[in-house]
Amino acid sequence: MPAESRVARVVLAVAGALAGGCVRAEAPAPMPMLCFPAEMSRAQMDAAMLAWGMLPPGLFGPDVFGGVSPRYAVTSSAWNNNGLLGAPGTAVRANLTFSFVPDGAAWVSGSTGPVTTDMFALLAAQFGSDRVDFGLELMRSAFASWRASAGLTFHEVPDDGASAFAPYSPDRGVIRVAGAPYGGETFLGFAFPPDTGGDVTMNTSYFLGNFGIPDNKYRFLRNATMHEIGHGLGLIHVTPCEGTKLMEPRLLLSADGPTSDDLRGIQRQNGDIFSGNRLQATATPLGEFGGPKRTVRHRNLSTNGASLASNENGEDWFAFTLSAPTRMRLSASPVQGVYRAGRQTLGCDPIDPPVMDISRAGTLRLDVFPAGGAMMPGTPPTPGEASTFDATLPAGSYTFRVQDTGPNDPVNQLVQLYDLTVASGGAPDAPSVPVAIAGVDKVIAGVRRCFFLGDINSRATDPGAALSDASYDWDLDGDGVFEVVGNPRPTALYLENRVFHVKLRVTDSLGSVATDAIDVTVVDVPATVTSIEPGRAGWGPAVPLTILGSDLGFLRSPAQITVSGGGVQVWGNPVVEDFGGTLRGMNLRIPPGQPGMYELRVEGPDGEIIRQPLRVDAFPYCPGDADGSLLVDVHDLGVVVAQFGQTGFPGSIEGDVTGDGRVDFADLVLVLANYGRRCD
Repeated sequence: MPAESRVARVVLAVAGALAGGCVRAEAPAPMPMLCFPAEMSRAQMDAAMLAWGMLPPGLFGPDVFGGVSPRYAVTSSAWNNNGLLGAPGTAVRANLTFSFVPDGAAWVSGSTGPVTTDMFALLAAQFGSDRVDFGLELMRSAFASWRASAGLTFHEVPDDGASAFAPYSPDRGVIRVAGAPYGGETFLGFAFPPDTGGDVTMNTSYFLGNFGIPDNKYRFLRNATMHEIGHGLGLIHVTPCEGTKLMEPRLLLSADGPTSDDLRGIQRQNGDIFSGNRLQATATPLGEFGGPKRTVRHRNLSTNGASLASNENGEDWFAFTLSAPTRMRLSASPVQGVYRAGRQTLGCDPIDPPVMDISRAGTLRLDVFPAGGAMMPGTPPTPGEASTFDATLPAGSYTFRVQDTGPNDPVNQLVQLYDLTVASGGAPDAPSVPVAIAGVDKVIAGVRRCFFLGDINSRATDPGAALSDASYDWDLDGDGVFEVVGNPRPTALYLENRVFHVKLRVTDSLGSVATDAIDVTVVDVPATVTSIEPGRAGWGPAVPLTILGSDLGFLRSPAQITVSGGGVQVWGNPVVEDFGGTLRGMNLRIPPGQPGMYELRVEGPDGEIIRQPLRVDAFPYCPGDADGSLLVDVHDLGVVVAQFGQTGFPGSIEGDVTGDGRVDFADLVLVLANYGRRCD
C-alpha cells in the first residue's frame, strides 16, 4: 500500500504521535516476556520449564521499588506523555500509537529459525476473508480494556511492514502487534517491555482453534492479547498461577480483563482514568448538581502513595457546581481484596507469597473546598474505611480532594484503589450513568468491512442497572444521527478516504445514558465510478443524478459531468453520502421535446472519462413509470414483473425503469417506492 495514499499519513501519524515525538530505546537482541496457555500437559510444562523456566528472560533483577516480593510487578521503564519513555511507577498518563504488522515482515526468530508474519492470513482463515477486521477488533478491544482501566489512550496508525527491532518511525506505531507461526512451541505469545520497544507478538499457530474459541465473547483471544499488551506497557508476570490475575504467566480465562492486581500495576505506571488531576487547578469536572437529583460513580480510581515527591498521583482533585443550595453526599471507598501475589521467580513460583490487603494500601481522606472559602473536612481518615462528606452546600463552585494520607505498608504496596460516589439530594441515590467504550481509534485499509464491538468494555455502574443488546446505538458516519439502534456489534463499509467520527450511545435498563467516540481513519480506498443513475429519464428541470462508486470526493463540480448532444445540462452541488459510496446533489436539466439516446460522461479521478448511455423519453421525468402514463400504479408493476430478468441495451426495455440495461429488483424497488405518484 503506497505511503502517499494514506490519509495525509493518517493525519501525520496522529500529529507526530500526538505532537510529543516518540522515542524507543533500541537493543540488538531485546528479551521478550513469554506467556503460556492456561491448560498445559505435564510434558508441555516440563518443556517450558526446561527452555525458559516459564520466566520473562532478562528480567531477573531485584524489584525496582525495593525488592518487596508480594506485589504487582513492573519493569524498569514505562510509557508516559506522548509515547516517551520514562521512569516506572510515576502514574503519568500516556498517549500511544499502535499498529498491526502486515503479513510478510521478517520477525523475531523462533527456536527453529527465522519466521515471517502471517496474522492477517490466519485471521482470514479463522473468521473469514470478509471478517478480518472482526478479528482485529477483538484485539483492539484489548487495547480498549487498558484504556478503560488507566490513564492510557491508543490511536491506531498503519504499519509499513518493517522488520522486528526496526527503530521507531511514524510509518508504524509505538507499539506494534504482529503474528507469526512458532509451530508446536507452547507459548501463546510474547512481548517486550517499553525500553525495548513494547512490541507484541502472537503465536499464530494457536489462531486456528484456541484463538477462535467464541466462548465469553472470544475471551481466549482478547485476554491473551491484553496480557501481551500489559507486558508492552511495563507489567511483569505475577504468581501464584491460580487463575486470578491477568498477568500470571498462564492465560487467565476465569475473568474478563484486568483484575485488582493488574489494575494496581497499570495505575502505578500510568495512573487511573483521570490521571493528571493531582492539582486543584487540573480538577476533573463532574458538572452541575444543583438541579435534578443526580449521582456520579467511578469505580477503581486510585491514589499512589502519601508522598507527592515520589509520584504524579498521590491525590486526586474533582470539581462540581451548584446552581442552588443542595445536599451533597460524597464518598471515597477503598476497594476491598485480600490475595496472594508475588513477582515471578521461576515457573509459577513463588507459590505461597505473603498475603496483601489492598484495602489498606493507603488511607483515604476526602475534603471539600468552596471557591474562595476554607476547607470543609470529610470524615477522619481511617485505614480500610471510606472517607465521606455529607452536608447541604450553598450555590457556588466547589472542588474536592481525595488524598492518600498514609501509611503505605510495603507489603500492601502504594496503590490504593477506591470507588468514588458523588450524589445530590437525600438517600437513596439517583441512578448513575453507565460507562460507554466504543473501542479505540482505528484504521481500516481498503474496501474492507469495518466491525465495532460496543459490548466488550461498556458496563453499567449503578447496582440496579444492566445492559442488553437494546442498550447500544451508533452514529457510524459522524453526522450526529444515531442511525443504528439496538445493536452492540454493527458493521460499516467505508468507501471514502477520510476520518469518520464514530459515536456510541449506551442506555442502561434504568434509562441512564452515556456516550463515547472514536475516530475511524479510512485509507487506500480506490476512487471509482461503478454506475450512474438514472439511465432513463423524461424531460424536467431537476432530474436527480446519483453516482455510485468509491471515494467519490474527486467529483467536486457539475462541470466534471457532461451530456452528449447538447441541450441537457448538469447543475447542483455534489454531496457524498453512504460512507463515501454515493454522490447526490446534482441534477439534469432536460428540456422538453428532445427525446432520444444521449451519453453521460464523468471525468474520473485521473482525468479518464467514464461513459454511460442515457435514454430521454418524450414525457416528463416520472421515476417508476414504466408505461409512460405519468402515474405509477399496478400497470407499471405488471410491466416490470412481466419483463423481470430481461437484459438489453440500457433504456431499450420498457420495464427497465432504472435504465441500467436489465429488469431486476432495483426496478421493482423503484416502482414500489413511487407507487401512487402522479407526474403530470
